[in-house]
Amino acid sequence: MMPDSLLRGRMEAHVAGDLTDMGIPAITAGAGFDIFSFISTEDKDVMRQFSEAGIDGVLTISLLNKSTEGFFLPGSLYYLLSDQYAKDYFRLFAPEFYKEADQYLFESNFYNVKKGGRLFATQTMTFDPESLEKMAHEYGKVITRELRKHGIVSRQ
Repeated sequence: MMPDSLLRGRMEAHVAGDLTDMGIPAITAGAGFDIFSFISTEDKDVMRQFSEAGIDGVLTISLLNKSTEGFFLPGSLYYLLSDQYAKDYFRLFAPEFYKEADQYLFESNFYNVKKGGRLFATQTMTFDPESLEKMAHEYGKVITRELRKHGIVSRQ
């Protein structure tokens, strides 16, 4: 479960929206279920709840890591230098050539509710997204494209 509920909500909304645009009915966990009720239950109980609700597939999205990374801007003289001492020196005395950016690492799994097995797993990384909204939109497009490419979902 993602610690940032705003990010989680945006990610879920975009993936569900992209699946719906493909003709596949999709709901978000927050809209259809109490997501905190799944924490202390066993997998078979959760799968039973999904099955009783008429859900045949579940896509999970997990934020594995969020970090801030510094880098020199391409095209600057400092970008070409590889000595750690020089990088630290120029980072302090030439900040216009140095930038820090957020990096997100996500993992997604798609489960077949009837069989109870995982059909698809992938990890994706994004570096320096323009906004959380744009990142969620792009993530939804990438995941739905991959699910379609591997034959996990298809247009109805």
